[in-house]
Amino acid sequence: MNFPSWRTYLDESRSYYYSLFLILPLAAMYEVGTMYLFSNQPYELRNAADALLRFILEQIGVAPGYYFSIIFVGILTVVLGFGIWREKRQPLNAMIFPMILLESLGWGTVLFFALQFIANLTLTIPTNHTGLVQVNLALGAGIYEELMFRVILIAALSFILRRGFHWQDASANWTSLLGAAVIFAGFHLFAEVFQWHIFIQRITGGILLGALFLKRGYGVSAYSHIFYNLIILISFN
Repeated sequence: MNFPSWRTYLDESRSYYYSLFLILPLAAMYEVGTMYLFSNQPYELRNAADALLRFILEQIGVAPGYYFSIIFVGILTVVLGFGIWREKRQPLNAMIFPMILLESLGWGTVLFFALQFIANLTLTIPTNHTGLVQVNLALGAGIYEELMFRVILIAALSFILRRGFHWQDASANWTSLLGAAVIFAGFHLFAEVFQWHIFIQRITGGILLGALFLKRGYGVSAYSHIFYNLIILISFN
């Protein structure tokens, strides 16, 4: 099978069609990894965005426990499946997948050095655990933070601006990106003492990841986030 042209790659790789097949295996790995790593523990250590989504579902009456894992993977399937239905894409080109992984590794590296340059700090993974637990949390951050703060939040804010205030698509999308980045930064304040430089750095990270989502799609932004987290683990552990 031949590699696609650059234009074809850019068009196809940002679609929900490819995002579905990129994210679902990672979601399954994260859920299975969490169950395995904490099978003998009275608790499960999960990404905060994942935990918040689980809390919301519990508050509306969804039973807690392992059913959550099935529900979350189901939500991913429905959200991405709806995107596939809207896009009406042609059959998958297997050669696009390694190209997406290489591109995401590149963006993850750029994000790492950009945030180091801005604040000489990193968007760390706050846990005293090491090894496989941190790798598993890195997967969860890429999957669920991108799902919550990019796929869902940017889309929701943009919808409100377009339908409620009659904004043009581009203005609504980029304003929603900025709003989601601020909320993304504020979300992390629950686990730490407020510091302006860290808050600004997280807004910057949210803007960069949001721009990746708008221009390159959920799959690329999620994998870039994951690679960024893995670079942190390699560099600072």
